[in-house]
Amino acid sequence: MNYTRYTRKQTIDQISKMIGITEEEYCEFLFANGQAFLREYTESEKVAQAYSECMAFWEWFTNQFQLIDTQFIEQYHNLPRTSDIISLNHRIWIDRHAPWKMTERPMYRRLVTQANDILKRHFMDQRGGKR
Repeated sequence: MNYTRYTRKQTIDQISKMIGITEEEYCEFLFANGQAFLREYTESEKVAQAYSECMAFWEWFTNQFQLIDTQFIEQYHNLPRTSDIISLNHRIWIDRHAPWKMTERPMYRRLVTQANDILKRHFMDQRGGKR
Protein backbone atom coordinates (compact mmCIF):
# COMPACT_ATOMS: atom_id res chain seq x y z
CA MET A 1 0.00 0.00 0.00
CA ASN A 2 1.35 3.45 -0.91
CA TYR A 3 1.02 6.19 1.65
CA THR A 4 1.12 9.94 1.20
CA ARG A 5 4.44 11.49 2.22
CA TYR A 6 3.92 14.10 4.92
CA THR A 7 6.49 16.41 6.44
CA ARG A 8 6.99 15.91 10.16
CA LYS A 9 5.12 19.19 10.80
CA GLN A 10 2.19 18.12 8.59
CA THR A 11 2.03 14.79 10.41
CA ILE A 12 1.99 16.43 13.84
CA ASP A 13 -0.67 18.95 12.75
CA GLN A 14 -2.89 16.27 11.24
CA ILE A 15 -2.58 13.88 14.20
CA SER A 16 -3.19 16.72 16.66
CA LYS A 17 -6.48 17.54 14.94
CA MET A 18 -7.53 13.91 14.66
CA ILE A 19 -6.92 12.97 18.30
CA GLY A 20 -7.39 16.31 20.06
CA ILE A 21 -3.90 17.01 21.40
CA THR A 22 -1.45 19.90 21.11
CA GLU A 23 1.88 19.81 19.32
CA GLU A 24 3.59 19.90 22.71
CA GLU A 25 1.58 16.88 23.94
CA TYR A 26 2.47 15.04 20.72
CA CYS A 27 6.19 15.68 21.26
CA GLU A 28 5.98 14.70 24.93
CA PHE A 29 4.27 11.43 23.97
CA LEU A 30 6.88 10.72 21.29
CA PHE A 31 9.70 11.29 23.79
CA ALA A 32 8.05 9.21 26.54
CA ASN A 33 7.31 6.45 24.04
CA GLY A 34 10.91 6.48 22.85
CA GLN A 35 12.09 6.11 26.44
CA ALA A 36 9.61 3.26 27.01
CA PHE A 37 10.79 1.55 23.81
CA LEU A 38 14.40 1.77 24.99
CA ARG A 39 13.55 0.23 28.35
CA GLU A 40 11.71 -2.57 26.55
CA TYR A 41 14.44 -3.01 23.92
CA THR A 42 17.51 -2.88 26.17
CA GLU A 43 16.17 -4.18 29.51
CA SER A 44 18.84 -2.05 31.20
CA GLU A 45 18.24 1.44 32.54
CA LYS A 46 21.90 2.45 32.07
CA VAL A 47 22.04 1.28 28.44
CA ALA A 48 18.61 2.78 27.75
CA GLN A 49 19.87 6.11 29.08
CA ALA A 50 22.95 5.95 26.84
CA TYR A 51 20.86 5.08 23.79
CA SER A 52 18.45 7.92 24.61
CA GLU A 53 21.36 10.32 24.13
CA CYS A 54 22.12 8.94 20.64
CA MET A 55 21.05 11.00 17.67
CA ALA A 56 20.94 7.77 15.62
CA PHE A 57 18.26 6.35 17.90
CA TRP A 58 16.05 9.46 17.78
CA GLU A 59 16.38 9.73 13.99
CA TRP A 60 15.33 6.12 13.63
CA PHE A 61 12.58 6.31 16.25
CA THR A 62 10.95 9.50 14.92
CA ASN A 63 10.96 7.99 11.43
CA GLN A 64 9.25 4.84 12.72
CA PHE A 65 6.79 7.00 14.67
CA GLN A 66 6.01 8.99 11.53
CA LEU A 67 5.43 5.83 9.48
CA ILE A 68 2.89 4.64 12.04
CA ASP A 69 1.27 8.09 12.04
CA THR A 70 1.09 8.19 8.24
CA GLN A 71 -0.72 4.84 8.22
CA PHE A 72 -3.05 6.13 10.94
CA ILE A 73 -3.82 9.33 9.00
CA GLU A 74 -4.51 7.43 5.78
CA GLN A 75 -6.84 5.03 7.56
CA TYR A 76 -8.80 7.47 9.75
CA HIS A 77 -8.59 10.96 8.20
CA ASN A 78 -12.09 10.86 6.68
CA LEU A 79 -13.92 10.18 9.94
CA PRO A 80 -16.04 13.00 11.35
CA ARG A 81 -14.44 15.04 14.11
CA THR A 82 -17.00 14.44 16.83
CA SER A 83 -15.81 14.19 20.42
CA ASP A 84 -16.54 10.44 20.47
CA ILE A 85 -14.52 9.82 17.29
CA ILE A 86 -11.64 12.02 18.53
CA SER A 87 -11.58 10.08 21.80
CA LEU A 88 -11.64 6.73 19.97
CA ASN A 89 -8.92 7.90 17.57
CA HIS A 90 -6.79 8.92 20.54
CA ARG A 91 -7.02 5.46 22.11
CA ILE A 92 -6.27 3.75 18.80
CA TRP A 93 -3.31 6.06 18.15
CA ILE A 94 -1.80 5.36 21.58
CA ASP A 95 -2.28 1.62 21.08
CA ARG A 96 -0.56 1.72 17.67
CA HIS A 97 2.53 3.26 19.27
CA ALA A 98 2.86 0.69 22.07
CA PRO A 99 6.61 -0.03 22.38
CA TRP A 100 6.15 -3.80 22.49
CA LYS A 101 4.25 -3.66 19.18
CA MET A 102 7.15 -2.13 17.26
CA THR A 103 8.60 -4.84 15.05
CA GLU A 104 11.41 -2.77 13.55
CA ARG A 105 14.69 -2.34 15.39
CA PRO A 106 17.23 0.47 15.11
CA MET A 107 20.39 0.24 12.99
CA TYR A 108 22.29 -1.70 15.58
CA ARG A 109 25.91 -1.01 14.64
CA ARG A 110 25.51 2.77 14.42
CA LEU A 111 23.48 2.90 17.61
CA VAL A 112 25.89 0.73 19.59
CA THR A 113 28.88 2.79 18.45
CA GLN A 114 27.25 6.03 19.61
CA ALA A 115 25.99 4.47 22.85
CA ASN A 116 29.42 3.05 23.68
CA ASP A 117 30.96 6.49 23.21
CA ILE A 118 28.35 7.98 25.54
CA LEU A 119 28.84 5.25 28.16
CA LYS A 120 32.61 5.79 28.07
CA ARG A 121 32.13 9.54 28.54
CA HIS A 122 29.79 8.97 31.50
CA PHE A 123 32.22 6.50 33.01
CA MET A 124 35.13 8.93 32.59
CA ASP A 125 33.04 11.78 34.04
CA GLN A 126 32.26 9.65 37.11
CA ARG A 127 35.96 8.90 37.57
CA GLY A 128 36.86 12.57 37.46
CA GLY A 129 37.62 12.75 33.77
CA LYS A 130 40.78 10.62 33.90
CA ARG A 131 41.42 8.51 30.87
